[in-house]
Order: sequence, then structure tokens, then C-alpha cells
Amino acid sequence: MCLLCACRGYRQIELGEIAADQLLKIDPERSGNYVQLLNLYGEAGLWDKAAELRMLMKERMIKKSPGCSWIEVRDKVDLFFSGDSSSPRTVEIHATLKSLRRIMVNNEVSLEVVIS
Repeated sequence: MCLLCACRGYRQIELGEIAADQLLKIDPERSGNYVQLLNLYGEAGLWDKAAELRMLMKERMIKKSPGCSWIEVRDKVDLFFSGDSSSPRTVEIHATLKSLRRIMVNNEVSLEVVIS
């Protein structure tokens, strides 16, 4: 997995495909292996290969695990999953994000700089 991630970082597509092929032979049901290869393809603009890989995942019934984040405020930890809006604070969270985005745009702050 480390080699595949490094290939993504250095845009070594062929070596990344070899690493992914080996990972998929060892553990064909591990979604992370597919996701890293998808990321490699996406960053390289290889959308056809990414689509083929998505179809293979669908055929094999491999599902990507949702992204997860957490935050601690006043000794309380809130856990969030990508695409999950079941939190009782969802409306408040989205309003805060919208406000932060507006402030960043008004101050010409790059989202890429903040995320990095």
C-alpha cells in the first residue's frame, strides 16, 4: 500500500498499477486498494481507467468506506461520516461552513492553502 501511495504522490502510473495488481491479488476485497488506484487514475486524468475500475468494484460488490472526521468541542467529541446528515447539528454545521466559505472568499483566502 505504501508503494501505491508513493506512486500516486510521484505520478508513477505504471509502477502504481503493478503495486495495485499485487495488492488486489493478495486481498481482492479490501476497498482501500481500489480507492488508492482510483485516486492515482483521477489525479493523472485517466478517467477511462477510473471508470473501468469502478465497474470492477461494482461487479465484485466492493464498496468504499465513507470518509470520517471528528472534532472535540468543550470536552465533547462529534463524529461525522461523509454523506451522513443524521447529526442533530447538521444544519448548524452546514451554516457554519457556509459562513466560513463566505469569509474566505471575501478575504481571498485559497481553500487549497487552508486544506493543506
